[in-house]
Amino acid sequence: MSIVSARFRLVVVQLISSALFILLVPMLVSCSTPKAPLNYSENWKSSKFSKNSETKNQIWDYLQEKKITISKPLNLIELIDIALFNSPSTHLAWEATRVKEAEIYQAKSKFYPQLTISASAQREKAEANQPTADINDFKYGPASQITYLLLDFGGRKADVEEASLRLLAANFQFNQSIQDLLLEVEKSYYVLYSNQSELKAARINLKETRLLLNAAQQKFQAGLVSKLNILEAQYNYDNSAYNFQKASSNIKIAKANLAQVLGFPPNINLEVTTPLREIPTDISSQDIHQLIKTSLTSKPNIMSLKKTLQAQKEAVKAASSDLWPEITIGGSAAKNWYKYYNLQKEYNNDSEYAGYLNVTWNIFDGFYNLNKKQAQEATLEAEYQKLSQAELTASLNIWTNYYAFKTARKEYTSAKASFNNAKAIYNSISENYQAGLKDILDLIKTKSQLSEASSNLIQSENNLFISLANLAHATGSITKRKKELSTTLLNY
Repeated sequence: MSIVSARFRLVVVQLISSALFILLVPMLVSCSTPKAPLNYSENWKSSKFSKNSETKNQIWDYLQEKKITISKPLNLIELIDIALFNSPSTHLAWEATRVKEAEIYQAKSKFYPQLTISASAQREKAEANQPTADINDFKYGPASQITYLLLDFGGRKADVEEASLRLLAANFQFNQSIQDLLLEVEKSYYVLYSNQSELKAARINLKETRLLLNAAQQKFQAGLVSKLNILEAQYNYDNSAYNFQKASSNIKIAKANLAQVLGFPPNINLEVTTPLREIPTDISSQDIHQLIKTSLTSKPNIMSLKKTLQAQKEAVKAASSDLWPEITIGGSAAKNWYKYYNLQKEYNNDSEYAGYLNVTWNIFDGFYNLNKKQAQEATLEAEYQKLSQAELTASLNIWTNYYAFKTARKEYTSAKASFNNAKAIYNSISENYQAGLKDILDLIKTKSQLSEASSNLIQSENNLFISLANLAHATGSITKRKKELSTTLLNY
C-alpha cells in the first residue's frame, strides 16, 4: 500500500487543519454559517495547467481562470479553506513528498531479481589460407539473464530505511507548509481587517473635520473667530483627507497580498468579516517553558529534521556496506540460429544455459568508497548541528513571541484606555463648544487627539492578533494536555 496515498494526504491536511482550526481559528473569528455555499475553484488535482503550458503567459492565464464567487465577506476559516485548496506552496510541498515516495520504491527494487531480455544478430565472415577454415555465416537469436543480490552487508536495507525516513521528513515538511500557510493567511487577514477599520475611521474623521472646517468658516465670516481658527481647521481637514487616501491605498494593497496568499491574482475583490475582540488573559512563564518543551517534540519542522538525521544515519550504513563484498547469484539462457553461406550445410541451431554464484569485492578503488563514507559521516554531523540550531531557534521564537504577545496585550489595553479617554474628552469639549464655553481650536485639537488614539487602538489590536498568531505558529501545535493553556492563549 502506498505510504503517501491520496488518502494519506487528506488525513494529514485534516489533522493539521482541524487541530489548528479547533484551537485557533474558531475563537479568533466569528464563525457564522454561510447562507449560501461559496463557489471555489475546481479540485486542485484536475485544475492544474497542462504540463505543456510552460510559458509565463499561460501560467498567468491559468491563475486568472481560477475564479471564486463571493456572495458575502469571508471569515478566517473560509479563507484558510480557500488557501489550502489553491495555494501553490502546499502543492509544491506535496509534490516533493511524492518524489520521496518514489525513491522508496527505487530503493526496494534491489530486493527483487533483475531480469534482462535481449536479442542479437551477427553476420560473420573470415577468409583463411585454408579454405576449410573460412567462416561465412549469420547467427541470430534471443537471450535472457537473471541476477539476484544475496548479500551486500546491509546496504540495500539501509537504502530503504533512509528513503522511508526521508519520506517521513518530507511529510512533516508538508505539515509545516500547511502551518506556514495558515499563519500567512491569518496575518494577511488581520492586516486587511485593520486597514478596513482604518478606512472606516478615516472616512468618519474626514466627514467630521469637514464639518469643523465649515463651522470655522461660518464663524470667521460672522467675525466670531480669527483667521488662525480657519487655518487650524483647514490643516486638520487636509490631514484627514491624506489619511483617508492612504487608508484607501492600503486596502487595495492588503487585498492583493491576501489574494496572493490564497493563490489567486491580485485583481479579485475580497471582503472579510470582523473577528471577535475579547482581551486574552496573560500566560505565565511556566506555561511558556512547557510550550517550548512540547514544541521540540511536535513542531513539524523539528520532526522533519529529526527524521532527516535518522535517514542520514542510514546513509552512513549504506556507504559502509560499499566497503565490503557483494554476493550475487544468476543464470542465463540463449537460443541461436545459424545460416551458412558458400558451404553445403543446412540451417543449424543451439541452446546455451548457465548458472553462477558471484562474489565481487572492490579491494582498491582509489579510496573512493572510503571517502564516500567519510562524506556521509560529515553530513551526519552537519544534520546534528542543523537540528540543534533549529531547536535553539524554535525555543527562541516561542520565547520572543511570548514576550511580543505580552507587550502587544499591554499596548492594546493602554491604547483602548487612551481611546476611551480621548473620546470622553472630545465629547466633553464638544458639549462645551456647543454651549459656547470652549473655543473651536480646543475642539479641533481634541478631535485630532481622538483620531490619533483611534488609529493607535486599531494598530495595537492588529499587533495583538498577529502576535497571538505568531505565538501559536511558533509552538507548532497545542496539545490536549494543555487545554487550560489553549483556552488562555486563544481566549478570543
